[in-house]
Amino acid sequence: MKRFLLQILAGFIPLYLFSAWVIMFVQPLFDGKHDELEALERVGIGLGVMVLVEALIFKFWLLPSWARSMSMRFYAGSYIPEDDPIASLASIIRADNRKDLIPELSDLVEQDPTRARAWLELASILESVKNDPQKAVEKLIRGASCVKNDQDAAMLLWRAVSLLRKTDDGKQRAEQIREDIIRRYPNTSYGQFAAQHREQTQGA
Repeated sequence: MKRFLLQILAGFIPLYLFSAWVIMFVQPLFDGKHDELEALERVGIGLGVMVLVEALIFKFWLLPSWARSMSMRFYAGSYIPEDDPIASLASIIRADNRKDLIPELSDLVEQDPTRARAWLELASILESVKNDPQKAVEKLIRGASCVKNDQDAAMLLWRAVSLLRKTDDGKQRAEQIREDIIRRYPNTSYGQFAAQHREQTQGA
């Protein structure tokens, strides 16, 4: 949050400079001794430059930074297959239906079990390629016990809830995990969403 506020303050530096310029150099021109039309032209030019600079700052700095931050928060980061061995192997497994490589993918995830996105990749492969949603659920629960922060843990558990709710025999366990999310991670976005989901299902 502090970083976000600092970025906002820094991003509006051109606006601060424009305001100071108007007060110090343009406002005196409206004293009746100068050409007010010239003063207005200066304000227009300065305003145009300020808007252009602000647009560039938002487009090339603030918006990309916020997009990366949101990605990290809700999806635990994103991996480019060529740059990450887990994403690369997962891409090969999906493309060629290489079920024989799933144990290797699982080993890679276990080598650095704190990465939430890695557990999501593994669970996705187990569900879509191996057609084993129960195993995917077990991996998500395992991942939730390994990641470093509550937000990631709640996210992985909620993904497990989503998988379990797809089948009638998994709905009871899904509710148990949902209650666990609400109890253990009430201050996370997924904990709050789970609480809302409970209210909606009970009211239906």
